[in-house]
Amino acid sequence: MRTTTQFMNAAAMALGADLDPAALVSVLAEGTPEDRLTAWMQAGPAGAPAIPALAPLLDADDPEVVDAALCAMERIAYYAGRPGADAEAQAVAAALAAVLDPAHPKCREVLHRLSLVAGDGEVAAIAALLSDLYLADDARLALLRCGTDAALAALAAAEPLPSPPTPLPQAHAHNDYVHPRPLFDALDNGFCSIEADIHLVDGALLVAHDAEEADAARTLQGLYLEPLLRRVRTFGSVSPNAPTCMLLIDIKSEAEPTYAALRALLAGYAPMLTSFEGDAVQTRGVTVVVSGNRPIETISAEPSRLVAIDGRASDLDSAVSPALMPLLSDDWTSLFSWSGGSPMPEDERRKLREGVARVHAAGRKVRFWNTPHRTDVWDELLAAGVDYIGADDLGMLRDHLLSKQEA
Repeated sequence: MRTTTQFMNAAAMALGADLDPAALVSVLAEGTPEDRLTAWMQAGPAGAPAIPALAPLLDADDPEVVDAALCAMERIAYYAGRPGADAEAQAVAAALAAVLDPAHPKCREVLHRLSLVAGDGEVAAIAALLSDLYLADDARLALLRCGTDAALAALAAAEPLPSPPTPLPQAHAHNDYVHPRPLFDALDNGFCSIEADIHLVDGALLVAHDAEEADAARTLQGLYLEPLLRRVRTFGSVSPNAPTCMLLIDIKSEAEPTYAALRALLAGYAPMLTSFEGDAVQTRGVTVVVSGNRPIETISAEPSRLVAIDGRASDLDSAVSPALMPLLSDDWTSLFSWSGGSPMPEDERRKLREGVARVHAAGRKVRFWNTPHRTDVWDELLAAGVDYIGADDLGMLRDHLLSKQEA
């Protein structure tokens, strides 16, 4: 592989020459900020072969690497769009369409670059995004920019954009990351509370239930924080007309170092996060609540925070401020024996309702885990005023809550 200096010299000497995609990626991933700047500015001639090589950099933990990769893709698209380079433009467009993934947080940015060179061959891939509430406007602009008969026909044939899902403030996506489309499946069903388990592995916060399942590609930043940020920037909230979205982060690894990494990461997303200054709360699009291995003393000592703490039933009579501990969660099976299928025993129903009332009187909200996945259990939770109802079957809970709203 050529050195950074050799790569730069080659780019400067022969703008039209083929550039080594591996060398370009190496500079963008590992070079100094100055090297990155020079590399992406000279990336145009790298052409279509560089696009699949650059795509993995969009998942990098370092946002400067991600931005550099996007800048390189843009340069490549602009360069391919020069007069007389139709074959090159077609190749770059096909390469960009191949990495266009509506579930990826950088899909909008890739779509913009595709729109610079898209032709009839890319119309179908772009038109497929017209039904996506988040990407539809960008897809329409991309088709207009393409301007071919096929692109305009796709626009004319597009169905009206569906209405956003009805927000369901009580719907909590338990272990959300196990779904085929983490975060997006829950939001498409109207859920306003999302749960993600995290492990600190080699300095990265990876989303998984157990440490042995942790995958370096599934980061908290990539799966949740980046797409949430883009939605808040687009809609003003995570979803249109929705309240703040609770992101319940369950720490599975050691509390203190994991929280230290989490705190540093969240600082980069402060504009979308609910903030806490003593008892003062500034609510924004996403509210982070830390559960699991909670470093309670550390968080409590912070005068300014971007997280709150998930309490337990033992904190029911605690004098801790609701601004610090706005939620109490506990294991249903440790508190109640009833699992549905028959009327709830009156003594347990009374215990549930009185407990929820006491929590609410203290200014907190209530959640249980390990609740039986049954509609009759959900009905008792709703009747008692439980604030968050967890589900693994997102559609089943959505349909049940909507039926209650319509009744």
